[in-house]
Amino acid sequence: GINAEYMGEVEIVDIETQLEGVTYGLTQGGQPVVLTASGDADVKVDWVVSAVGETPAKYESLDAWVAFLKQMEEEDEEFVLVLVEPVKKVFNAWKKDSGAETLDQGAYFKWFEEVYKPGEPERRKRVRDRLVIKYTEKRDAAIKECEGLYGSVNELDPAIVADCQKLIERMTQIVKRGELGNFNFQVSKWTSTVEKKRRHILSDVKALG
Repeated sequence: GINAEYMGEVEIVDIETQLEGVTYGLTQGGQPVVLTASGDADVKVDWVVSAVGETPAKYESLDAWVAFLKQMEEEDEEFVLVLVEPVKKVFNAWKKDSGAETLDQGAYFKWFEEVYKPGEPERRKRVRDRLVIKYTEKRDAAIKECEGLYGSVNELDPAIVADCQKLIERMTQIVKRGELGNFNFQVSKWTSTVEKKRRHILSDVKALG
């Protein structure tokens, strides 16, 4: 199924980088959200602090969160942040729909449940339809090239040409999942026949030399 977020844990060892290299905001639920982050920081932009260790992260103000970080720095304590990272394509779709630049967790999840999730089947269908068109065009181009190759040679084994024509005709049709085994077998059988014929011709040429 589809998800709005990923969850992971980060062990914070160098607290200074979380203070000097990161700008935080607060979600409506009081959870710290990363607005900017330096390359040295352990967190990334748009990540949300869900918990500190096993304690849920919920702060009355941004100052309270920064005060906690400073306290951890003074006590030289290492700790673990449980972070939530929005799924990039879903988050980008929300920003486009909402016009927001930073994460509003409540609005984001409400939109995900009410707008994005119900629209997933239609989005999947649109993607599938585009892929069908794309790969049908590639298939047709490959078939045309193949027809040109064997059609330009006058002395091919008629049986091989006939098998090739049957195979090409089959390739223009939809191969269902349950038919793939037999289809692959037919392709393998034909390519094996052609390879044997090629080796036989090379053997004859060498004998003439």
